[in-house]
Amino acid sequence: MGIAKSDDRRPWDSPREEEKLAKLIPHFCPRVIAKMMHRSLNSVVVKAKRLNCARRYREGWFTKREVCEILGHDHKWVQRRIDSGALKASYHYDHRPSQKGMSAWHIEEADLVKYIRGYPQELVGCNIDIIMIVEILAGVINSQ
Repeated sequence: MGIAKSDDRRPWDSPREEEKLAKLIPHFCPRVIAKMMHRSLNSVVVKAKRLNCARRYREGWFTKREVCEILGHDHKWVQRRIDSGALKASYHYDHRPSQKGMSAWHIEEADLVKYIRGYPQELVGCNIDIIMIVEILAGVINSQ
């Protein structure tokens, strides 16, 4: 029925735990953080949102969904670029996910820069996140 056992729940009492979560969010995906902190995936995601931890600004990499938003195209378009080798990407967990909708792709900032510089004609001006693209190309994305 979707009801969690009350004995399985642990409150986020410790400010130290919240600080650890805030430090880990820019470096790792929520699934890995959940394992590291012995918490459920949902607990980590909800707490990160409540703490207003920016998950989009990671150090040096993006998810496929974020790349879709930045480049202004849908996931199928981005996937075709990954499959063709134009945009280099790797799996988060070293294997293709079994469920649809999982954030499986890990795209390094340097690889996204190479793609943008190598294929500028594929960017549609009215759909792209121009501010993010300028920050990525200028190398100021990690300073936030």
